[in-house]
Formats: sequence, structure tokens, C-alpha cells
Amino acid sequence: MRWLSAPLRWYGSVYIRQPWLFIFLTLVLCELLAAVYLLSAPKQYTATAIIMPIIADKPDQRLLGGDSEQGMASLLFGGQKVPPEFDRFMQTLVSRSLAEHLLAKPEFVRALFSDEWNPGTRTWGQPRGLMASVRAAVTRAFGLPGYTPPNIERIQQVIDDEIKLRSGVAANAQVVTYSHEDPQAALYVLRTVISENDAINREQIAQRIASLVARINELLSSTTDLTMRDTLIPLLVEQRRRQLAVQSDAPFAVDVIDPPTVSAEPTSPKPWLILLAVGAFAVFAAGSAVIFRITLRGLGTLATPSQ
Repeated sequence: MRWLSAPLRWYGSVYIRQPWLFIFLTLVLCELLAAVYLLSAPKQYTATAIIMPIIADKPDQRLLGGDSEQGMASLLFGGQKVPPEFDRFMQTLVSRSLAEHLLAKPEFVRALFSDEWNPGTRTWGQPRGLMASVRAAVTRAFGLPGYTPPNIERIQQVIDDEIKLRSGVAANAQVVTYSHEDPQAALYVLRTVISENDAINREQIAQRIASLVARINELLSSTTDLTMRDTLIPLLVEQRRRQLAVQSDAPFAVDVIDPPTVSAEPTSPKPWLILLAVGAFAVFAAGSAVIFRITLRGLGTLATPSQ
């Protein structure tokens, strides 16, 4: 690193003797570093979908897949409570059960961690790319745990960190986004996460309903009490209706009102935004350093007794 000593000494002398040149050089240096980052950083494409709760005025209608214009308008403008199935969908989006289910899909895991999969050797390894190499070097330097192949915890973490949700135009709509280096992988991952999470919720509710139906049938077969039977039979009919709804092919918890689409151009990094932000920071930092030096020099002059 001896070759750096002469440029650093010259840079230090500019700082002391030519403050405006120092600020300009700092700006140029920081912008060059930002340009290097932009050239090496992977381009990200964003897939976007809009989801809403399944709409219905009455529980029977929702369970049977029906809806109405009145129910739609009510939910759009916030006049109707969000169905519990939708709340459950939002909570299980980052659940261990979903991550475990997705881990069993090799194609999904390879799309999610595409920079770690080697198609030639069909093995997992350290992510490729300059930034990944820098992160690996920092990890080793600080003695942090090394590379771990994709597992349940990592899938959970990626979904939690990178599947973004924000409120849509309608009161209960959610805009769901996911960014990836490969636009088709971004589209596939987002579509799969939404559909598989909905399927898991359907399956879990179906198991609960089946258990309840079995219990009601058991009680009906073991009792001759007419009052009890009059109570159990309507309950059994209701659960059978729920079974029909859960077993249908229609979406269970969410309506994908705008299917996933992917951006035609990269959405990240944003070159002009990064260059402007880095330039503003460089000017501020260099200017602050110059002001600090001038202030210290002024204080030193005041502290020196006059002759």
C-alpha cells in the first residue's frame, strides 16, 4: 500500500492550503466510487401484484365463493370488516409453515437463491458477484458464521425482508412487490408465494373443518336426545358448506385483482438518485471538514497571546 502514501500526503496538503480544491476533489472521488458501485451492482427488476380479501356480505356467501357489488363497494371504502381469512393470510406470509412448504419446491428455491446455485455441479455455494465477495470477506474478518445453504430460516428471512406490502388505492387492497436480478424469477417467486400461502391456509382450515365434522358425526351417532340432535344438525350443515368452499378451486383468502407483472426496466439501483445523494454527502462532509479546520485555526489564534 506504499503507492498510496504520496497521493494521501498531496491530498492532505490540498486540505490545508486549498479548501475549495479539496471539496471539489472529494466530490469527484466519491462520485467515481459511486460509479464503480453502479457498474458492479446487480440490476434488480420488480414484480408487482395487488391483492384484496375475498368479498362477501354474509359468511355463507364467502364460504360458497359468492359476492355482490354492495359487498365489494363496502370493503373497498372501508365500511366492511376485513375477513379473518385475509388477516390469517397476512400473518402466515412469513410463517415457518410456508417456508417449510416452499423449501420442498426445488425450482422455487433455485429461483429465490439463483446467485448461489451452480447448474453445472448442481450444488449450492457462496453467492457470486463483487458485493457478495465483499460481504463474505467482512464476515470472515469479524468471525461471523459462514455460508449456509438455503434452509427454512433463510427462506423466512428473505420473504420477511424482500416481499414488500403497502396499502393500495382501495382501503383494504395490498400492493405486493418483490425484486430480483432475473425478471422472470421475480415474477415466479411472487406468484408462487401468494398462491402457496393461500393454499396452505386452505389446507389448514380444511383440516380443522374435517376434524369438527368428524366430532359432530360422532356426537350424533352416540346421542338420541332430540334437543341435542336439533342443535348439532344445523351445525353439521354449516360445516359441510364450509367444506364445499374450501375444496373448490376458487381462491380461498385473497383475490389477486391485479396478477403479478414485472417491470420492463431495472428498478434498482437508481443511478441518478445515488449519484445525487453521494454528491450531496461528499460536499457536506468535505465542507464540514474545512469549516472544522478553519474553526480550530481561529481558536488557536485567539489562544495565542498578542505581542
